[in-house]
Amino acid sequence: MKRACGLGILKVGDRVRIKPEWQDEGDDEFERVVIEAPENSPRVLIKTLIPGFEYPPTERIEISKLERVDGGELSVIY
Repeated sequence: MKRACGLGILKVGDRVRIKPEWQDEGDDEFERVVIEAPENSPRVLIKTLIPGFEYPPTERIEISKLERVDGGELSVIY
């Protein structure tokens, strides 16, 4: 499923990172991937890829707090 964004489309499988102003200490050490991108929602579900974790942590986060790993800015259209 794809999630329409102002400057692109965010879809399941996209690699993202939390913007620096929203990161906790150590957040920049791990990769994250979108695992759920519901229609008409300002949030997506992301999974943090941590080597050695059998069940990686997930979190629902506003897309305005994310940026694509390729550097693309994301913004919500309503």
